[in-house]
Amino acid sequence: MQIARKLVFLAIVLASLALATPPESGAPQKPSQKDNRQFSLLKGEMNGRPFFAIIASDLKTYPPKSKFPWFLSLSTPLIGPTADGLPQGEDFAALNAWEDEMETQVAKLGKYFYVGHVNWNGSREALFYLEKPEPVVTALTKVRDSHSTRRFDVHCEKDKEWKKVSHYIGTVTPDSPK
Repeated sequence: MQIARKLVFLAIVLASLALATPPESGAPQKPSQKDNRQFSLLKGEMNGRPFFAIIASDLKTYPPKSKFPWFLSLSTPLIGPTADGLPQGEDFAALNAWEDEMETQVAKLGKYFYVGHVNWNGSREALFYLEKPEPVVTALTKVRDSHSTRRFDVHCEKDKEWKKVSHYIGTVTPDSPK
């Protein structure tokens, strides 16, 4: 069990390594730009269960929060999670492919900011902020309902102050001064 946890941790750390600078302020992100940004690995415990999160390191300084007031969460259950509810084995690649596919859908339809993802309690949650919820939410709902990819839930709500991600990165304030 201890070896499995170390392997999960190592896989998450390796998956999170990236060097970069943020894309120009206010510009729509493209999936390839995500690879050019820095992400932090956060690990901890929520409600007695361990979590691992890969979260954008530049949340406090980029982007201007007021330009992306809509929080979008896409969550999918893990396939064969560990006893602690974390991903393992072949599901890592499948989760990353699913998340890339979802981000490609989001990128086609509007400006967005990719926050990161969280593995916790048997699920992966991909986190985004959008300039506008439509047509992104409608398109993702159609993808979900078509059963053309792994099962997932779509949740979108207005969150101008980015409070939905503040518990992963500390205090997040709108348009934080540098």
